[in-house]
This record gives sequence, C-alpha cells and structure tokens, in this order.
Amino acid sequence: DISCNAYQRAKEAIQKGINFIYGFPNNNSLPGYIKHLDYLQLNRPALYYLARPLNLKNVLKSKGINFFPINIFCSAFGLISSILIKIATNRARKSDIQVYQVSSFPDDIDNLWSYVASNYDIILARNKKYLNWRFLAGPHGFIIFVAKDKQGNTVGYSVVRIVQINKRKEVIIADFLTFEDNPEVFNKVMSTILDFCCSNHIDLISTWCMERNYYYKAFLKLGFLPLHKIPVIYYAKSEIGK
Repeated sequence: DISCNAYQRAKEAIQKGINFIYGFPNNNSLPGYIKHLDYLQLNRPALYYLARPLNLKNVLKSKGINFFPINIFCSAFGLISSILIKIATNRARKSDIQVYQVSSFPDDIDNLWSYVASNYDIILARNKKYLNWRFLAGPHGFIIFVAKDKQGNTVGYSVVRIVQINKRKEVIIADFLTFEDNPEVFNKVMSTILDFCCSNHIDLISTWCMERNYYYKAFLKLGFLPLHKIPVIYYAKSEIGK
C-alpha cells in the first residue's frame, strides 16, 4: 500500500535525524495524507503548475477539442504568441550571456548556488553533487542548458525533458536557477529553451513555480499561465513540522 509505505518512510527519516519531510501528492491522495498519515498542507506561498502552449491546436486536440472555429483561433493565438515572445526576449537575445546545451554540470556551478542561496530562507541545495545525483544518475534523459557570462562564469542553468502526453509533445522544465540581479540571464536561458522547443516541434512547455517568487513573475511575462495549484504537504511530526 502506497500510503502505508509513505508513512513508514517518514518514520524512518525521523529516526535518521531528518528535520523536514515534504511532498506533492495528487488531489486524489491528498485527503488521505491529511486525515490518516499526520501530514499538513502548506497553503502559502502557493505552488503553481505553469504552462505555455506553443501549438495550441495540438494541445486542444490532445484533450479531444477539435472543430473549425477553434482552429482559426489557434492560428491567431500562435501568431500573437510568437510576437509576444520575441518582444519579451529581444533584449536577452542581444546580451553577452551565452547559453549552451551540455552533457554535464560545470565545476563552478557551486559558485552560482552559493551566490543565489543567500536570497532565500529555505531552498533545496543546488550544488554539483545534488544536480549530478538528481539529473544524471537516472534514466530519464534530462537535457541541460548552462548560461555563461563573457568571462566564462556560470550564471544560470535549466534542466528540461521531453515527454509524450496523450498526443501532445511537451517539454517539462524540471529545474532552473540563475543570477537574479540580472533578469537577462533568465530570459536568455528561457529564449534558448523556447528556440529548442520550436526546433523539436514541441506543443506545450510547462513547469512548477512558487507564487510571489522572482521566477514566477518572469514566467508570466513570457506568456506562461498559472493553470492550477500543486498541493504541498509536510510531515507534522518532523522537527520543523512541529
């Protein structure tokens, strides 16, 4: 039973001295975690599923929506969307920041992590050891983009993967971190990913992001839509949970 396994794992984590345990259940399993497994829901700040259609016609078709007036609307949407993307990323495309698709994380990724971490009270450690474990040790086929300034220093990165959902081709942005005092870095990373999506005929690009976050506002400017909230829970009997 998945719920019993989750409860047992939480107890084992407490015994090992882990101070905070959290997760992202789907809406069907959420009530069970709250009522029976000693978890509480974290409501603020809210975590959102953000998405940006690149081929709205295929996205709607994958949901069984396909008739003539919608096709006309999708064509107009695609044209307007392309113009807005170019406006939003035009300055970044001309900047000195260069973004590369790479097969491994650079050695100075820890410098980026150390610099950005000071902006947050709580943030998962994005050092090279964690990133290698999270994205390179498994079989999921993650694609890594790294941003460099003109001195060759790493100033940002993003990790994506391509998935097939129903009949649509989707890019999921699994992780991202950039120098936040220079908005052009994030915009340049995203413009590179958008170019990558267009070259690979992607229908939808999506990610998760906290509300009122630096990146949340940046995603909205690039045309991402907050489609629904993601439940966030934490184990109430952990040290920080108490």
